[in-house]
Amino acid sequence: LLYSAAIESGKFTAATTVIDSPIVYLDTEGGDWIPENYEGEYYGFVRLRRALEKSINVVSIRIADAIGIDTVINYYAKLLRFNDAEKKSRIPRNLSIALGSIEVSPFEMTRAYAIIANGGREVIPFAIRYIKNRQGEIIENREQEINSIIEEKTRNGTIQIIKPETAQVLISMMRSVVTSGTA
Repeated sequence: LLYSAAIESGKFTAATTVIDSPIVYLDTEGGDWIPENYEGEYYGFVRLRRALEKSINVVSIRIADAIGIDTVINYYAKLLRFNDAEKKSRIPRNLSIALGSIEVSPFEMTRAYAIIANGGREVIPFAIRYIKNRQGEIIENREQEINSIIEEKTRNGTIQIIKPETAQVLISMMRSVVTSGTA
């Protein structure tokens, strides 16, 4: 989700290089936070595609710092479909959210990834398409209800959550994670 926020911000592309080197953040009480990569190694300048492939933590922190914590929080809320109250209560206001310190359900995460897979368009998950009675008549049609909701959102222009081009870049980058990265 962070990488899609970075790409949609216009400050980054899949080919943008970011320095992967040790960094120290000081807090207001005089303490420090030194984010580290899983293996403890640093790779110098790394393209975003490669950083996502290899799950390089320091690059993620630098991206979040560059686009701003408010941008990251707002973007997470948009993809996770959080309202304003959920955004405030569920997303910590610190750079650790770039590393996944936000608590979400599998349903919420799946829906966020489904939005990306759907070209950035809204996804309304449902499990039961329709229910028939013993005579074979449809007594409830959830799929039809969802299609009506989507049609309404399309008319109102609220169906597109992220830009289609952002979604396409992210899909390509996530494929790289599977073909040559940590997946």
